[in-house]
Amino acid sequence: MIPPRATICVFAPSEGAASRFSEALAPFFGLRWTSAADEISHDDDLILVAGWRKDDGAACRAARAQTSIPIILITYDATSRAVVEGLQAGADVVVPADIQPSELQARIRAMIRRNRMPSSADGFRILRLSDSTS
Repeated sequence: MIPPRATICVFAPSEGAASRFSEALAPFFGLRWTSAADEISHDDDLILVAGWRKDDGAACRAARAQTSIPIILITYDATSRAVVEGLQAGADVVVPADIQPSELQARIRAMIRRNRMPSSADGFRILRLSDSTS
């Protein structure tokens, strides 16, 4: 069985802001573009926050307020301080804008794979005394 194609919501101020990544990702993932946080869908497998530059943290907080699905923040400021701020703003992973497309693809696949794995609690069924037939 072929797994469903993962959908990535690219949360960017414009399609041009992350066009470098769209060329590398489009053959492997379904891409959906939005510049408004309230258009982020719970059906997306991952959110890629890109191209906001000075507003990386605000964009990431807006995305996180909409959903709990994984967020990758692509930042133009790759300093340690910017990474910490991105993580505190709600990103699961912060990567520099000069990341190689193959590395970004691998990170996305890993995050989606982890997110799709059932949790250990999914394997348990709660049995109440009222469910028994004795």
